[in-house]
Amino acid sequence: MNDPRPVLMMGWNQHWLTALDDLLPAASVVVVEEPDVYEGKRIAARWSGHPVVKDVVFAEYQQSDQFLDVVARQVVARESVRCVLPALEYSVEAAAKAAEMLGLPGAGVAAAQVFRDKIAQVTICQDVGIAVPRFAEVADVADVAAFMGVRPIVVKPANRQASLGVVIVYPGDDPELAWNECTNADEGPQLAQRELRWRYLAEEFVSGPEYSVEALVTDGKVVFSNVTRKRVKTGRYPVEAGHVVPAPPGPGVAGLPALMQKLASAVGFGTGLLHGEWIIRNETPVFVECAARPAGDWIFDLIDLVTGVNLYDASVRALSGEDPLAGRRTSGRAPVAAVMFGFPDEPGTVTSVSGVEAASTAPGVVRVPHAPAPGDEIRSLGSSWGRLGAVIATGQDWGGAEAAAAGGLDQILVTMRPYQ
Repeated sequence: MNDPRPVLMMGWNQHWLTALDDLLPAASVVVVEEPDVYEGKRIAARWSGHPVVKDVVFAEYQQSDQFLDVVARQVVARESVRCVLPALEYSVEAAAKAAEMLGLPGAGVAAAQVFRDKIAQVTICQDVGIAVPRFAEVADVADVAAFMGVRPIVVKPANRQASLGVVIVYPGDDPELAWNECTNADEGPQLAQRELRWRYLAEEFVSGPEYSVEALVTDGKVVFSNVTRKRVKTGRYPVEAGHVVPAPPGPGVAGLPALMQKLASAVGFGTGLLHGEWIIRNETPVFVECAARPAGDWIFDLIDLVTGVNLYDASVRALSGEDPLAGRRTSGRAPVAAVMFGFPDEPGTVTSVSGVEAASTAPGVVRVPHAPAPGDEIRSLGSSWGRLGAVIATGQDWGGAEAAAAGGLDQILVTMRPYQ
């Protein structure tokens, strides 16, 4: 990718920048970030580790259009832009608006708005015949109580991220407690420190194996897709505990890519990435939600190991109007790849970490992409921000890859001081 024009990244995405460090020349990416998020995530300390970053421009993009004027004055006035990357959940709409302003490929503003609103998503799926849970928008405790019945339900934000605030409510549970957990979930430095608008959704709890579909779309057509098998924590907080690629075969699994195409067409999605989540109930895929940005949890790393497709590279090509799969590798692939995550028993502050080197050299382990550091705060067990480590491994089959990742994770010892 030798295009000299800068790539505009809406929101600082550590994983994507790490990938682009190996794909693009130095000083190729201009990042737009909220000042509060820049400070809270300590991005200044990370900047030097990413030679691909040319500049960070401060602007409001979370539920704000202020960034459009800033991009026009501080970026576009100096040079043309190659493409716009929707790096984070909270920057999906902003990236679509910036791409539209610049006449570049993108999701499309209307489609981006749908993929930032889980209520809109399930409504559209229901309209086009895709199975969804019974659902209702909820605005207070009374709404939650009215939706409850003799079966478990899920209460979750309709426009947040990372499983944050997702709570399973069982018959007999206190709806006020569930509502408070859902609406007061702490996201730390991920948000701008100003008043933002949130909506909430209640839906029936659907039980069954869980999957995600990672799709690359160009001009409304899915040109690459992958199905990932998800491992989810048991209990009231269904946070992902691991992933494996490719998903093992099973009832309903083979039909998931076609359903993603049906969803993309129904929404009118243009060009970019989709990350959809599904549950198979009685052999029928049930839609959960879909995001129009990169999959998290190092899923793209697993896809690259197995298929030779680097979706960070492919999406930059697609959003630049190029052949998205031109950089696909044809060798060095693994049969199966998996990532597993560790969790603490309760929130607290990390006091010591050991065993990371041993984990990285354990049989089958490819790398340890995440381990905490002393002083890190684990604020909540109810989201992806509560993990204590991640290990990626490969194997000849599904069980072997997951066992290798779990074995590496067992080598990491983290001690914590509980919050008082």
